[in-house]
Amino acid sequence: AKVEMKTLAAKLSDSQVRGDTEKLLPAFESAAIRAHQDRALLAEIKRLGGKVTLEVVAPDWLRSLASDEGLPVFNRIVEIELNERTDGHKEPEPKKLSDRVTDDWLKRLAGQDRLRRLEVSGTAVTSAGLIHLKELTNLERLNVCLTVCDDRGFEHLAGMTKMKRMTICASKITGSGFAHLQGMKQIESINLHSAPANDAGLEAIGKLTSLKRLEVVHTNVTDAGLKHLAGLVNLQQLHVHGKETTAEAFSFLSKLRELYELDIYDRAASNQTCEQIAQLPKLRKLMLVTGIFDDDGVKHLAKVTTLEEVTLDSSKVTDASIEHLAKLNNLRKLHLGPAKLSDAGRQRLKTLLPKTVVTP
Repeated sequence: AKVEMKTLAAKLSDSQVRGDTEKLLPAFESAAIRAHQDRALLAEIKRLGGKVTLEVVAPDWLRSLASDEGLPVFNRIVEIELNERTDGHKEPEPKKLSDRVTDDWLKRLAGQDRLRRLEVSGTAVTSAGLIHLKELTNLERLNVCLTVCDDRGFEHLAGMTKMKRMTICASKITGSGFAHLQGMKQIESINLHSAPANDAGLEAIGKLTSLKRLEVVHTNVTDAGLKHLAGLVNLQQLHVHGKETTAEAFSFLSKLRELYELDIYDRAASNQTCEQIAQLPKLRKLMLVTGIFDDDGVKHLAKVTTLEEVTLDSSKVTDASIEHLAKLNNLRKLHLGPAKLSDAGRQRLKTLLPKTVVTP
């Protein structure tokens, strides 16, 4: 193939193009070798029912002469989806180990330096296997949700400075491993839903100031850990639930002025928290679930006129809140849960907010 390319280059009439083509010969040879190696990986991913995204990596002048479809030898793998299970509420389908993604299987990714996204949710991958990802320094998205991965494998990910999104929910990860990942200056999203995230984990995560989205719902975080989030001033979405949090958990919340979506649960959904929420200028979506706030808390929320979707889940909310809720002119959806509103009160609220869908 190399000889044929040299012969073709010699026949080109345009000297500039001929020179460029001759310079490209080593790249063609390298691409051909890589394409041969990738064929085996692509076949294996297909066997496991996975998905891939390919992208042509070739000089712009060559791409201007031929379409990407005409340059298959320059295709590189940029995304791999090998999720075996994505819903933690469903039991996994029984599979032979040979039909699963394991630590040993990850060795097949060696040399995939163009890979930007890897999803292995619900697979047999463990922390020990993360060492095989060490050289994938262009990775931007990693999903190890529903695996037994814990913080011990994070040291192998330290070189992934382009990382933007880590989905590590329902794993064994506490978040403390992020102490090894302080070089991730571009990370925007961390999902630790239903993982054993704790205060030490939040201390490490609290130093990743590029974060825009953080989910630590059904975790072990407490008030002490949540205070480490005070410096995450770029946060736009925050979802928090820790069974040990208290009414004073979010004394810093008003500092997070970029927030447009916020979920808070249990005792942390308090009047004190509502007072902090009242100072958020961009908030559009709010969920206060199984909270302890009452009509005084709702009075504070009435100041957030940017709100569009609200869930107020508290048995302490009564008809006295109606006059406060009526001030939310941009509200489109309002869910009142166990609120103690009378039938007449609910009907009056619907009259005062005719453009709002009120449930139940």
